[in-house]
Amino acid sequence: MPATDISLSATTEAGGQPAQKDDVIPALRELVVGSQDLRELEKRLGQFNIFDVLKSVHHEVRHSNVLAWLLDPNQSHGLRDLFLRRWLMQAFHASTGGGGSFLDPVEVDAAPFHSVQVRREWNNIDLLLEIQTEANETWVVCVENKIKAWQGLGQLQKYRERVEQAYPTAKHRAYLFLTVRGEQPEDVPYAVTTYQEVLQALQDCVTERRGNLGSGPLLFIEHYMEILKERFMEDSEAANLARKIYTAHKEALDFIFEQRSD
Repeated sequence: MPATDISLSATTEAGGQPAQKDDVIPALRELVVGSQDLRELEKRLGQFNIFDVLKSVHHEVRHSNVLAWLLDPNQSHGLRDLFLRRWLMQAFHASTGGGGSFLDPVEVDAAPFHSVQVRREWNNIDLLLEIQTEANETWVVCVENKIKAWQGLGQLQKYRERVEQAYPTAKHRAYLFLTVRGEQPEDVPYAVTTYQEVLQALQDCVTERRGNLGSGPLLFIEHYMEILKERFMEDSEAANLARKIYTAHKEALDFIFEQRSD
């Protein structure tokens, strides 16, 4: 953990009373010296990851770009249309029973695809998938992706109406609202999906196709999966370690949080 500049003499408790600095110093020492869990957390978060280097972990645009790459069968990842199918199957299977649009996972798995076009920021939509099947059917999937930002008032409905106007004869027009924790969309036709489904689909694909993937794409995909596991999943090992550390060192950590310069 980086060194922290803590001014003990300036600390006050809630209510304006001076903090008992002599009481908190042993807790701070125990945190930085005696916590093996803290060492393990630092190790996990300090591992090299290209998304950390590029500061892209929480950037919505970067995640949309990665998803566009993975969803396009013609890109260099080597998965062909496997991730496209597996993610759509996971996303709509998980949303079964909701009020949103629906693509049957069986149909997604079995239908022969003739072509797939993945569009970024078409009419401001994060991801638009246009699939042509061998049976000359058009499937359109609109994906709105939110990492930290909130959905704008009327935003989802506006995007849906643009898709309906542009593709009036499509056999399927489906809408996905992708968030970290399953935020509910304001526009009912959107099915809810999360990055848990993205991660699950990627893990399945890598397990199945690992031997066919180049070393570069495989490394990139593994880094991406690690970011999703450790930063986006509430039950990740890093999250569990953080909760364990806070429980064991609550006094010291609360004191450190109170001293933050920001």
